[in-house]
Amino acid sequence: MGAIRVNKHGDGVIIDCFNQMAIDGELFTFYIEDTDLDIVDTKDTLIVTGKNDVRISLELQAFGGQVVAEIYEDTVTSDNGTPVYVSAFNRNVTKRPDMKVFSAPTVVSLGEKFVSRRVLSYAQGNSAIVSSTSTGAFRTLKARTKYLFRQKSVADNTAITLVGTYFEVEAL
Repeated sequence: MGAIRVNKHGDGVIIDCFNQMAIDGELFTFYIEDTDLDIVDTKDTLIVTGKNDVRISLELQAFGGQVVAEIYEDTVTSDNGTPVYVSAFNRNVTKRPDMKVFSAPTVVSLGEKFVSRRVLSYAQGNSAIVSSTSTGAFRTLKARTKYLFRQKSVADNTAITLVGTYFEVEAL
């Protein structure tokens, strides 16, 4: 599924739907990292959806040690944490998403866990293996809901990067 655009030579060019959303200013991304998680440390990211459902694809990379990634729905917080910068793929568009992303929220209740996945990586001396996991497809998050993305380190000196790419689904 895509859109047909005419280039400067008058040729019809098919653009896939995600690049079309990027052109239209409807595709957003955020980036979170921690360069030194130690054993049993957690890195929490809170997503608060707005009035619309959200389609999101997540990629988590780990370096230096294994990480367990978990996603919870209906999380309760006493403080949402520090706002995370969200950027649009098209910098000419001023539309801002309703969905908000926060780092280091104060969690009162985790909510319901619906994803738990181990990300395998390893480091010893000068040798290291970087590992990543991605949802591949876009996962749907419900409107007006808090989601907690928790990454737990299983080793010392582990670095992680979490990247989210998403768009909001307009209500019909």
